[in-house]
Amino acid sequence: MDGKIRVKAITPYEGLRQLILKSSPRYPDYEISVEFGNITDCGPKVKRAIQEGYEVILSRGGTAQMIQENFEIPSVNIGVSGYDILRTMRLAQNYSGKKAILGFESITHLHDTKLRGSAGDSGIPQGSRDQHRDRRYYYGQ
Repeated sequence: MDGKIRVKAITPYEGLRQLILKSSPRYPDYEISVEFGNITDCGPKVKRAIQEGYEVILSRGGTAQMIQENFEIPSVNIGVSGYDILRTMRLAQNYSGKKAILGFESITHLHDTKLRGSAGDSGIPQGSRDQHRDRRYYYGQ
């Protein structure tokens, strides 16, 4: 060990993984490792990260919430900004099929308060996913 703080990022998609890897040289005091994962498979990954000596977990949305609720290791939620949602909505403008914003409340609430409040009603329906009823499935407990 060289005294760096060990951080494990669990990301649900390649773009976020690449962003973290590209940004990590800006933080020389941190050893940042990234792997794919989401709410359905993060439990064993968090357990392994703890066993391997990681000190902090980075994740986003419902995955971050589940980690914070079920593990003692410090966890940081990579937030979803209004810009993230606007960019995605812009990309979806050329799609002719039906559109909706679905996700955990941290995402759909942001859409509701930031975008509808400041940019008017987008006309895109939204829905929140409830907390999982049986967390044992997600954490292999």
